[in-house]
Amino acid sequence: MPPIHNARPAHAEFLLLLLVVALGLATCGRAEAAPPAVPMETVMQIIRAYGHGHQGTPAPALPESPDTAEMAYGERVHSLLEQGNYAELESLAQINRSERGRFIAGVWRNINFFN
Repeated sequence: MPPIHNARPAHAEFLLLLLVVALGLATCGRAEAAPPAVPMETVMQIIRAYGHGHQGTPAPALPESPDTAEMAYGERVHSLLEQGNYAELESLAQINRSERGRFIAGVWRNINFFN
């Protein structure tokens, strides 16, 4: 029976050779040509022509200025607090949390509520 230590180098050489052949075959025939470059003038013509004939949709008119809405909301919360109407305050806070309400400027209603 031949010693085991003599069989391992031949086995390792065979696996290395097999790996080299597999990598060589994997990379053969995979060269792809790059697409032709598009002239910048053509790109700019397409960009300019993109918006011709189309009109943008106007933004809806804002019902009131953000400061007025925030101030009115703050005054309402303050008056409810002075009256001791805690049930209404809790209901208002729950609505703010569930609807995640914001003012027109993007400020969370709950921030104004707790301030």
